Amino acid sequence: MMISESELYTVFDLYLQHGGRFGFAVVNALPRSYAVVRDFGRFVGRGDEKRWLSFDPLQYTEYEARRKNLGYRVDRFEFETDLLISKDLFLIDGKDWSLHRP
Repeated sequence: MMISESELYTVFDLYLQHGGRFGFAVVNALPRSYAVVRDFGRFVGRGDEKRWLSFDPLQYTEYEARRKNLGYRVDRFEFETDLLISKDLFLIDGKDWSLHRP
């Protein structure tokens, strides 16, 4: 399954389409799994000191978000089984995503 370029959006666009709420799922153009978008912000610290800081995505342009190293915290799941593959991944936004309804 491949998603056409006309169906691809930024995660921020999909966030707005989802009513400004997190918890929606996304796939990229050639999906092998899907990701559920949990929050916007960045990780700080390392190891046991690593933690997530949340920010309001409406307060930053795409340029400002990249400059400040802000992105989306996502959990990645398998298509067939909905099993969790990876938790708390950092996703930098780009026009590479489509809404997925698991």
